[in-house]
Amino acid sequence: MFMMVKDPTFSWPVTVHVPGDGARIAQTFTGLFRVVPATRAAALLAEQRSAAALFREVLIGWQGIVDERREPVPFSEETREALLDHGYILVALSEAYADALSGRAAEKN
Repeated sequence: MFMMVKDPTFSWPVTVHVPGDGARIAQTFTGLFRVVPATRAAALLAEQRSAAALFREVLIGWQGIVDERREPVPFSEETREALLDHGYILVALSEAYADALSGRAAEKN
């Protein structure tokens, strides 16, 4: 049986490859995402020409993000904007969201 949910959300691991001195360091957090219809996602990407526009709408929370003092960074529109200002984080979010919706991550295991 398939249950059609009006406003589906899900949690999914996000692996960010943070640029460092001569290497990329893998760090993870859990993103809380809203599922948007494919037509809406395509429109956001086309209108804004940026993945950040899509993730302003679909990234609705997180767990496991800390600051330099290892204090939890609470989710807000302001902290989300700071996160979305980094290209390598947009890549990580894009990969995680696509993996979750396509089932690619499950197939890799």
